Amino acid sequence: RGTTFDANGDTLAVSYDSDKVYVDPSDIEKDSDIEIIAQGISSILGLDSAELTVTLNESTKRVLIASDVEKEAIDKLKEWKNNLKIKTGISIESSTSRYYPFHTLASTVVGFVGTDNQGLYGIENSWDSFLSGTSGKSVSLKDASQSEIANSQQTYIAAENGYDLTLTIDTNIQDIVEEQLAEAVNKYECESGITIAMDPSTGKILALADYPNYDCNTPFTPNPRLLETWDSLSNEKKTASLYRQFAPKSITDTYEPGSVFKIITSAIAVEENLMEPDIAGTFSCYGSITVTGEKKPIKCHKTAGHGKQSLTQALGNSCNPAFVELGLKIGSKLSYKYYDAFGFFGKTGISISGEPKSGIFYPINEINDHELGTASFGQRFTITPIQMITAASAIANDGDLVYPQIVESMTNTDTGEVTTFETQKVRQVISKETADT
Repeated sequence: RGTTFDANGDTLAVSYDSDKVYVDPSDIEKDSDIEIIAQGISSILGLDSAELTVTLNESTKRVLIASDVEKEAIDKLKEWKNNLKIKTGISIESSTSRYYPFHTLASTVVGFVGTDNQGLYGIENSWDSFLSGTSGKSVSLKDASQSEIANSQQTYIAAENGYDLTLTIDTNIQDIVEEQLAEAVNKYECESGITIAMDPSTGKILALADYPNYDCNTPFTPNPRLLETWDSLSNEKKTASLYRQFAPKSITDTYEPGSVFKIITSAIAVEENLMEPDIAGTFSCYGSITVTGEKKPIKCHKTAGHGKQSLTQALGNSCNPAFVELGLKIGSKLSYKYYDAFGFFGKTGISISGEPKSGIFYPINEINDHELGTASFGQRFTITPIQMITAASAIANDGDLVYPQIVESMTNTDTGEVTTFETQKVRQVISKETADT
């Protein structure tokens, strides 16, 4: 299986030779004592003897007893087998195991593999067909009794190693981001948090962090945060919580973006020449605004209000009433046109699985003025964090929307050929002039 590197060449995931131990109770000599065999294997491999005895007594087929066994233990096991003259039922197979040197760092990005070395989550899963390589084969003709036909042509197909991947993730930036994210989540007593760092001109993801995270080497061990309530959970919730910790939530989860969305509303208004940014007194904020036909006012975070403001001042003040006015001036048809252009109505195309098909918005023919007003400052609809940062990056990138990128390149380890993934532009959403403004 190919090795995964970060942008600096640091190893994030690597395979190494190891051994697996199997026991087939049905193939053990009839006069052998299962309990004695279980005790012998357990003492050498550091397993629970009672549990292994139960497993072997209940199994009717071959069972994987241990993976990633060190050579010293394998040598002891072979010597023990020879001393007891056990010839069948216990097998040792050479294999490869996966190791993650950074343990928890970028764990939801990197993911992990299962006991069969197949990628289960993150990059390990999404790029499994490139990482895993292919086994070698021998193809020959056989007759009905499965005997090879003499003098028939036999073809050998060589095995191919998996590709190496280089990610756009920078472990230095990732480490800083994860440290600060954990501090914030704990300080404000949140359940969890996510942070993304993106280069807006290229779409490269420099850091993508979840807290709490997990150790890729022991993925089915609850993280410390989950352990706090682990014993109180039902079996179903334990399973759901474990799988939940694997997900890169900035890609898989939707949320209300809130006031960061005001830059999108501002960009639409400026691009469509509906508003001059610096005309004094354009908006009046008295602490709340009530949309015509509605009884419930939409409040500003500053209860005394911001008074008279230009658009630039309203954006700087993060003033909700001003943006309700602005959203209504833009209207639903124009708003939805730009929401689509900024990429909120479809996948961003980032190459990690789990991204939903679209953000969740009111149908354009059903949205009312109150809902349109709240949408102008990022409420009453949901998108993914990766959609939000991709759209925000378009404004920072002269109005050009680019695909977010998490894999920099891949290398054919058999030939040395390197395939580099270049920045891909989706479309120009707003003009450079509007983006500069």
